Amino acid sequence: MPGEVRHLRCKLCGIAGMGVETQAFSYNLEDGEAVLYGRAEDTERNTTIFRPRELVLGPRNCLYCPETDNPEHQCRFRETTLG
Repeated sequence: MPGEVRHLRCKLCGIAGMGVETQAFSYNLEDGEAVLYGRAEDTERNTTIFRPRELVLGPRNCLYCPETDNPEHQCRFRETTLG
């Protein structure tokens, strides 16, 4: 799993996969609840995070994920928030 980060004290957030199979998820350390948020996609550009490398928790609980090795375009630094 290339990217995971502790979020809101008791929750781990992560991102894993490649291409259209890249998924964002969270796991609650207190009660064991796992949530799959689905594809890590940019609906405005109609792309997904091709190969996530890391996940960083930033201000206002935003998650940042750099992608690499995308054969279709230059790699990007993505920002998202999870519910």
